[in-house]
Amino acid sequence: MNNYCCRLCLVTVLVCFFIYAGAAVAAPVAEVDGAGVRIVDQGRAVATIVISERPYASAAYAAEVLNRYLEQATGVQLPVKRTQEVPELSADQTWILLGDSPWVGQAGLSLDPMDYGEFRIVVQDNVVAVVGMDYPEPLGGGESQRPYWDRVVRNWDRDQNPRFRRQRISPDEVVEHYDLSGGTLFGVYRLLHGSLGVRWLWPGELGTVIPRRETWVVPYQEQIEAPALLMRVIRNDRPDRIKQRDQTRTWGEVVVGPDQSEVRYEQDEWWRAQLLGEQRLFRATHAFNHWEERYFEEHPEFFGYQHLGRTHAQPVMAGKHWKICNSEPGVVDIFVATARRQLDADPHKWTVSASQGDSAITGFCMCADCQALDPPGGEEIRLRDGKTGGHFDYRQLTDRHVDWWNRIADQLAETHPGRYVATWAYGAYRFPPLQRKLRDNIIIGFVGFTWLDDYTMEQDRRYWQGWSDAAARLMLRPNNFHVGLGFPLNHSRRMAADIRMAHERGMFAAEFDALIGHWATQGLNYYVLAALLWNPQANVDDLVDDYCAAGFGPAAADIRAYFDELERMTDEVARLQGERSATDAVIAVRDEEAVEDEVGVIPEIDTQVDMDAAPQWITRRVRPRETHHLIAHVFMVHYDELAARLEAARNRVADHPTYAARIDFLERGLQYGYHEAQVLLHWYTAEPDTLQALLQARDDQLRAIGAGHELNTTKILERHGRYGMNWAFYQREQAYRP
Repeated sequence: MNNYCCRLCLVTVLVCFFIYAGAAVAAPVAEVDGAGVRIVDQGRAVATIVISERPYASAAYAAEVLNRYLEQATGVQLPVKRTQEVPELSADQTWILLGDSPWVGQAGLSLDPMDYGEFRIVVQDNVVAVVGMDYPEPLGGGESQRPYWDRVVRNWDRDQNPRFRRQRISPDEVVEHYDLSGGTLFGVYRLLHGSLGVRWLWPGELGTVIPRRETWVVPYQEQIEAPALLMRVIRNDRPDRIKQRDQTRTWGEVVVGPDQSEVRYEQDEWWRAQLLGEQRLFRATHAFNHWEERYFEEHPEFFGYQHLGRTHAQPVMAGKHWKICNSEPGVVDIFVATARRQLDADPHKWTVSASQGDSAITGFCMCADCQALDPPGGEEIRLRDGKTGGHFDYRQLTDRHVDWWNRIADQLAETHPGRYVATWAYGAYRFPPLQRKLRDNIIIGFVGFTWLDDYTMEQDRRYWQGWSDAAARLMLRPNNFHVGLGFPLNHSRRMAADIRMAHERGMFAAEFDALIGHWATQGLNYYVLAALLWNPQANVDDLVDDYCAAGFGPAAADIRAYFDELERMTDEVARLQGERSATDAVIAVRDEEAVEDEVGVIPEIDTQVDMDAAPQWITRRVRPRETHHLIAHVFMVHYDELAARLEAARNRVADHPTYAARIDFLERGLQYGYHEAQVLLHWYTAEPDTLQALLQARDDQLRAIGAGHELNTTKILERHGRYGMNWAFYQREQAYRP
């Protein structure tokens, strides 16, 4: 029986049970109107939530979530009972069944055929049932692992589960659990979204839309939903993960007013409410970060032979930036032996990562055996020697890596069938292979796609299609949100086109880096992306219209016009940047992959910037990147129109404080863009005192955003630090020396 027929039969059985339960007793007394089941009636609770005696974390938390938002919407909380407290589903009230409980089981509803993250909402007579997949199972079926998950999740067996963790579920409460993502919780969020009208536009009270009402009726329905992707992740870069950059002035003191635990809670709640999840975690990481500590002294041949330095010696960028020799057999032997131990120790670990160290173009091995694995005819690329720091032209490095991963995958398949090697197509090896295909037990995370460069975007679409021909399993792993310095941007339509194409060409999972926190300037992009990861076929115009209507009421049309103008600005940046990229004879590092690998120059826009003639106190490290300079120019061309759209919106909601506050929030983001543009446009021409004043005005605007709302704007400043905009400003002893 196919999956669709299974689902149809299961729902039919559940509906029949509800009908039977109502027929077996007297006619229901609980008030049910002609359209659905009444949960709250004129400020009075007429329903009870039922969860299992020992519920999964997802179902238990789902009950808390439902009551939290219901109370804010109606002023009412529902009683929550365990199954042992409910001998029967009496007909004198409404019942809300959450998760896998005996009442659901007696209905004949089996959870085993459900997909990861799938949920079902059935509303019939006096019963609302929300049931979902709240535990993982092996990819592609196989024997159920449910007994393991019963022990780990229900009994909170921390000693047997190294991935057990603590999670803040409210500002005042921390629980211990395995994973709060799961189908039942997703179903409750969808119920709140669809029936109660709750929206999570951005984290915090201001960004959460909860319509007030005295009565809540859930419409009759039979709804089944499952995510299109097994893993839907936007990396949640929360403030508590940010390292202190300067002992005299922490980033949090510069920007964020509220307590960091509150910021973390608000952003985590937004993340879950968007139905993001990691039911099947296929994450790849930089896998060789500590090899130099263990092996370099005894086995220098394990490490990349540097073309210009003529040595295997420590590269100029130590730590995680070491590169491994792809042709050295000893590397594969040690890696496979280590991977086997890890997989034996954790029978529910599905992947081992085989990605090179970080840095997109630096430190790759140039020994003769590795070069022999690089066929001619591929993309030309400019690499950086890890010993001397000098640049040289070469060709793409993909085939050598595919050969390497295949050797690892073949050995693992002999002892651990059904497990996977997870790795990235990144930097110098993001291009599809020329001569080799990948083994079926390899997962490729493509680190590509950009929505600020038309030329590179078209290249990446072509590269994805090449990878889809060469690999059985593809994961999208972009770095897009690291670009732009937090400027107001709207690339939701471009993003949707690429996600839809990628899904149609083999994408089964996605992990975006990262949810940095540009909520006042790029929050719409985050919102649309989350919806697309659940359903790549979602209509972007509908998503944007819903965002505007829910968040801005009478000003929805003006806010939509603001976002449309922002999209025109973003499209113009992408066109101009694409024209510049198309003139490059040799592919250099992508903008979002660059930190220490910067090879770009300031573009010629309006006036020629002479890098050599720049003041001596501007070092290479503090030069703005070229894309940021371009954005600043284009942004200022559109600034007046953007400001006028927000002003028109503000005039429409003068008597609506909440709508007006949300518009003010967008206005602060727009003003941040204005001040950032002034910094960039005057970076090479202003006197030190003038430039410091411009930087201070920019940071004051960030502080206003952070102090007024429980949001993670801290990351904006950290990204400035990474790309060189704040080093002189925050390191006082080096600040602005002419």
